[in-house]
Parts: sequence; C-alpha cells; structure tokens
Amino acid sequence: MDKEIIFQALADQQAPVLLDLLSRVYDQMTDEQRHVVFGLHGGKVLQLFADEEKQGSYEVDGELLREAVDEFKEASLAGAYWAAFNVNSKNYMQVPAETVEWLDRLAEMLGDTCVLTEQGDHALAVACFGPLFMLIDELDRGTEIVWFEERGSWRLDADKIRCWHAYMTSLAASATPEKFAQTVVALIRRRVWQSSDTQGYEAAIRAATPAQREQLDAELRLQNVHAGPSAGML
Repeated sequence: MDKEIIFQALADQQAPVLLDLLSRVYDQMTDEQRHVVFGLHGGKVLQLFADEEKQGSYEVDGELLREAVDEFKEASLAGAYWAAFNVNSKNYMQVPAETVEWLDRLAEMLGDTCVLTEQGDHALAVACFGPLFMLIDELDRGTEIVWFEERGSWRLDADKIRCWHAYMTSLAASATPEKFAQTVVALIRRRVWQSSDTQGYEAAIRAATPAQREQLDAELRLQNVHAGPSAGML
C-alpha cells in the first residue's frame, strides 16, 4: 500500500468523501490511537481547532476553575483514575482510558490556568497551579494516581515552560516574599518539571520583585539548595 498514491487520490476528493473515510478510520482505531491523533494527549488536532475558536475571546472563570481543580485533585488522590491490569508481553504498551482521560484533564486545566495568569487573575492562578503541580509531583514520586508501565510527568502533553513561567509570574504578583521563596524552593528541591535547579531558579528570579529575590536567595542558603548563577547550568 503506497501512502503517496493514496494521498494523491485523496487530494482531489471533496469534504464529504474525506469525512466519511475519516469516520471509518476512527471506528477502526483503539482509544489510545484516537487520543494520540485527535485528542490532547500526543496529538494536536482538537487543540488546534479549539485554539482557533478561542482566539480573541477565550476567557477563564477563575472561581469555577479552582473548584474543578480541587475536585480533580481529590478524585485523583482517591484513586478515581487508577485502572491497573495484569501486564503481559502483548498488552504492556496499552494505556487505560482512565489514564488518557486524566492526562487530558490535567493538560487542559494547566492551559486554562495559564490563561488566568494572562488575564491577571494571579491569586486564582496560584490557587490552581498549586494542586496541579502537586499532582505532577506525586505522579513522578510513583503515587498510584494513573496506571502506566512507566509512569512520569514526561507523558503529559502540556507546554511545561509556559506553565512554569506562568506559575512564577502569578506567584510573584500575589505572594509575600516569604511565601514566594518557600514555594519556589520546594518546587526546585523536587525539580517539578525542571531538568536542573538553575532553570527553575532563573525563571523565578525573572518574575520576582527585589524583595522576593532577596528572600529566595536567603531561603536557598538556609535549606542548602544549590541554585542560581553560582551553580552553573546543567
């Protein structure tokens, strides 16, 4: 079956024909394949369409999002998305629908929380980022939230750099120097989404006020965490 020949033929077809073919393809796919191609987890098709619709009019209700995040956190820690099964040589790559749903919801909530930062709703953004980053940390620690053969936040399809910078921006805009320093150091120590201590530190410093920077450096020294310019980039 020659892919080039097939797609040359498809290029001349009208939308109804292509949609019918796409429907038949969809029906033949597994849940995981559908999410990879059409969903947030791995693929970008639906997200691209959503972004086009949201441009210029996309707003997030911070209070509703905070309630949804809190409910999601409690459900996650209570095992609502945990769906383990007996692994063998044939199914070890299988991903349960509950796991895919959890990844999709977490990615969507992170994206919406970044919008809160962009809207200037910094206190609500921090209230949402906190539980979401906690769930990411728990996943990396091995907590049984969702099932994977190899669990880890690397499976989450979200813009990690955007989320980290948004969190630092909202935290700096709403927290006291003491709270800012304590939160950032805790995240750096656990390396939540950071490949090195200095990456987390430098983003925090760029967002911080002078007082927050001073307090952050003092907290790093107090906890003997090696971050900042003297640590060097890894």
